[in-house]
Amino acid sequence: MTPSTAPLAARYAATRTSAWRGSLLLLVPLLGMPAAGRAWAQQPPAGPAAPGAAETALWAEVRDSTRAGDLQAYLDTYPQGLYAALARRRLAALGPGAAAAGPTAPAAPQQAAVPALAAGPAPVTDCDRLAQPVHFHNDLFPSNISRAQALVDGVFMANLATVTARAACARAMADWPREGRFAAYAGRAAEDDGNYEEALRLFRLGAEQGNSFAQCWLGFAYMGGLHGLRVDEGEGLRLLRLAAAGGAPAAQVELAGRYADGTGVAKDEREAVRWFRLAAEDGHAVSQAKLGMMLRDGAGVAKDEREAVRWFRLAADQNSGIGQIALGMAYEDGIGGLPRDDQEAVRLYRLAAAGNVIFRAQAQAQLGVMTAFGRGVARDDREAVRLFQLAAEGVFFAGSAQAWLGTMHEDGRGGLAKDDAEAVRWYRKAADGDDALGQYRLGRMYSQGRGGLPRDGKEAERLYRLAAAGGNADAQEAVKKLDAQRAPASGQRTR
Repeated sequence: MTPSTAPLAARYAATRTSAWRGSLLLLVPLLGMPAAGRAWAQQPPAGPAAPGAAETALWAEVRDSTRAGDLQAYLDTYPQGLYAALARRRLAALGPGAAAAGPTAPAAPQQAAVPALAAGPAPVTDCDRLAQPVHFHNDLFPSNISRAQALVDGVFMANLATVTARAACARAMADWPREGRFAAYAGRAAEDDGNYEEALRLFRLGAEQGNSFAQCWLGFAYMGGLHGLRVDEGEGLRLLRLAAAGGAPAAQVELAGRYADGTGVAKDEREAVRWFRLAAEDGHAVSQAKLGMMLRDGAGVAKDEREAVRWFRLAADQNSGIGQIALGMAYEDGIGGLPRDDQEAVRLYRLAAAGNVIFRAQAQAQLGVMTAFGRGVARDDREAVRLFQLAAEGVFFAGSAQAWLGTMHEDGRGGLAKDDAEAVRWYRKAADGDDALGQYRLGRMYSQGRGGLPRDGKEAERLYRLAAAGGNADAQEAVKKLDAQRAPASGQRTR
């Protein structure tokens, strides 16, 4: 499709902006910390669980005892154990000084059982089941739901039984003190309980023991200044790199986005492709779609539209909104061996619009454009305006819809009166949200002095250059013309 600066009907290509620009950090405050994927959480292989066997054996021996020494032996061995509170109550009921009274039950056999458990890889425990991180929709973070379902009953675990989880993780940490995932999971339980100081301590312990979930959590916390931490991008990036190298897809995605945009690091599209590919191969849908976009565009990798479509489809098959949108665009353009099929594109956009909230506005904007042009669906300007209005008020990626809503106001379509001032208002909203289409169209209004704006060539050029860097073809053409006007005439001497 050839971009144009002609009226609305010829400007369709301008909406083809890439979703998911920038880092995950803008989503972290709303959604909390990322979920664990297959390699990220360093989950143990599925198998028979043996949670706290040593503690269970000792408690079974002393739980019915009326001798204070028996109960004290349990508390000395497991001061934070699952039955510690009950043991203390029973000990107190025996009266003052009871802790020192009576013979102590022999603890040697139980003590010997702990090293035996710690000798090999820790199995799945109650700590894994109760404190495992929340599994967000795969539009954000890796899920590997089929594996997670073997350990977690349901996809979302927002309401953890944190008291039970803390106790289970305390047992697991005692039985396998070098297994970093238990410290990380205990940190998750503490975080869910609002005890952020304890969560930070436990996540630091897990990170020091090499657990990539803990490293990733801390990395995001330092980058965002969460839970009382001072913002420290250097430390945050260091931890994210450790986590990414350890197989944490959310850290890989964050690094990939930063290398793709040059945010906090030198821009390096090849490095972005490398990290996106690692996360994509681990099943992370956003990374699959982003890797497909880079293959489609030949950014940091040889252009390969067929391979791009393969990754789009993998993401879409996971009900990922960005994957459905990217595959829909591929059907519109007929790339990678796909036939041009606007109806299939509309079907995919509708799936994305009805799905996860993250890319809903982007999908609604795409549907609005298809409806405005009658592509794959009957043309209906009023319905297009309704879709743009819905998307323009969205939480994420609303900029494209805001820019298109401004265009409908500028052209007086869909029952809207022609209103340059209202168009400028929506263009500015889109531009402030870093939307390239909004930046270009706001720049054009400055160039023409419309919508109550003064004629301002410098501000127009600034906005054109921002939009051009964001991939808007109309803006890129405008920048070329400006640069050509400033270039010295052929053969003219320059000093």
